[in-house]
Formats: sequence, structure tokens, C-alpha cells
Amino acid sequence: MKKILFFENSPSLQKAMKILFSNSDVYLLHFAENREKFETCLKESIYDLIVSHIDYIFTDGKINIKKKNWTHENILLMHESGDNISHLQNDGYVNFIEKPFSGVDFKNKVNFLLGIDDILSTKEFKAPSKDVEDYIKEKVEKWLIDVAPQYAKEVIREEILKLIN
Repeated sequence: MKKILFFENSPSLQKAMKILFSNSDVYLLHFAENREKFETCLKESIYDLIVSHIDYIFTDGKINIKKKNWTHENILLMHESGDNISHLQNDGYVNFIEKPFSGVDFKNKVNFLLGIDDILSTKEFKAPSKDVEDYIKEKVEKWLIDVAPQYAKEVIREEILKLIN
């Protein structure tokens, strides 16, 4: 099992990561929403990969991660096209992915960095977790309440116009 620490304060991105990595028991995800929790996580455990936005990791122009006790020294930094990353590209343990990126590209990058072969047989996939199912149900129900009535009105109107003509 590969332990990944996501330093990300966006609940939407956290949910997206949970969904993206939910179909395999290869990953053990941890999330830190703020610097205090992030530093606590680093002190308490060893991670195979740390993922963060480039802006969250820097303090005073230097990367603010201590590499003590890491078995793997992989860091994946998300960055915008305008961010200057040239001064970090010499560090062998810092990797980059430019926003925007697709879920497939992100997962492929993570798998490459962790040495995971993503070609899994279908029997190795498991059903989404209860959290993922609840999240999907919540979004569908919200759509049914907020958006579906408008579509229904349009369909009914079109059918009435057909009958009149």
C-alpha cells in the first residue's frame, strides 16, 4: 500500500482525489488542509509521495519540507503555467504537473512516481467506497431538484406545442 499525503485546502479537489483513487486498494490517502496539519502529518508518518500546490510548500522562497525519515523522497507539485519552477527542477525528488490536468494524467503521473503498474485486471477493481457513493447520490439528488424541473418544463412545452400544431 502506497501512502500519499495531499496538502490541499480545497474540499472539491480532496473529493476528486478520493474518487480518482477509490477503485484500488493500492493507495492510502491522507489529507492536510493547513500547514499545521501538514507538518504534524510529516512528523507522525512516512509517506511514499507528497502532493501539493507549489504555493503551499514555499516559505521565504525555499521549499519547506524536511526530508528526515523518508523512505521515498517523492514530491509532486501542481503549478500554473506562469509559475517559475526552474530553480526547483534540479532537485531529483521534486516532480511537477501543470494545471489544468486530467484525472487520467494525474493518476498516471502518481503511478509513475510510485512505480505502480496501472494495468489492473477488472477483477482487481472494487466498488466505490460508501463516501464516494454518498457524494455521487448527493450530487444527483441536487441535480434532480435544481436542474431537472427546468428540463421537464421544456419537454412538456415542446409536447404541448406539437399537439397544438
